[in-house]
Amino acid sequence: MTTTPVTVHEWWQVGEARYDVEACLDKMNESQRENETVSRFSVTLQSLNLLWNLKSRLDNELGRSDSQGFRALLLAIPTARQEELCRSTGIQALAAFAPQILNQDRLRGSSVYRPGQPLTPELRNQASREHRQFKEAVDSWNSVQSGDNKEAVLKKFAALLYVVRSNIAHGEKTIHGPDLTKAQRDRTGVRSLSSSRSCSDRSHMSAGAKIGHSAPRERGSAAE
Repeated sequence: MTTTPVTVHEWWQVGEARYDVEACLDKMNESQRENETVSRFSVTLQSLNLLWNLKSRLDNELGRSDSQGFRALLLAIPTARQEELCRSTGIQALAAFAPQILNQDRLRGSSVYRPGQPLTPELRNQASREHRQFKEAVDSWNSVQSGDNKEAVLKKFAALLYVVRSNIAHGEKTIHGPDLTKAQRDRTGVRSLSSSRSCSDRSHMSAGAKIGHSAPRERGSAAE
């Protein structure tokens, strides 16, 4: 009896990607059991980290940074779904979100930054660069829905998401004492990303069973 070969439609549907994709889906499901906003977001990013590492391995680009890996992940989404993501209410809301998300690393590296004190206009401008560039890219896409503008939105979205990920990881300690407002900034930034992130998830993998072989395995099964 002969079997019909599975047609591969997307990069992650090749047989050698199966284990990593299933592990990603397991981690996605785990994130839904997290009650705290920042924790749920962090676990979601861990799941995406599995995917962009897989993509880098399949592309034979193991030297990619996490930021480059996530950008490559978004650019690998089929064109129609990229456009859907760019038009989504989540992306549009994130672009319009105010106050803009600040790069914690850039704040901590500034000689004039003092936790709890108002930021100078120059420092705020520097720290909000990724969010501002993302908004500019979305505005350009809204005006002219070209391939170049779509790619710019995806790249700037990846850069902004990486900033939020890094902000969460860095903690609130600074050389000038603890940044007591950082936790609230993290929660606010993550909430603004939630709807756009869920759109990205759906755009990348519309169903776990589309791996090409079977539905995701049960946790604790013999396959593990």
